Amino acid sequence: MLNVGTAFVLIFFTIIIIGALTSGPEVKDPSGRVLVIDPEGTVVDQEVLTQIFCLTLSQTLQLIKFKQEILYN
Repeated sequence: MLNVGTAFVLIFFTIIIIGALTSGPEVKDPSGRVLVIDPEGTVVDQEVLTQIFCLTLSQTLQLIKFKQEILYN
């Protein structure tokens, strides 16, 4: 009987082979036209989050120290 890892590998390769056999050639426009997307309106900038967590480094260190005191005392 097959183990789970072997079953996943066989399923993975089966999906790859079926996908390769069923994928056809890319359909191209015979007239050679190109679609140009020209958006209209206001572009709104979004703020990029620079911190993953809401805590600063000093707050994070204090939190780690606090957890260690609780766990080991």
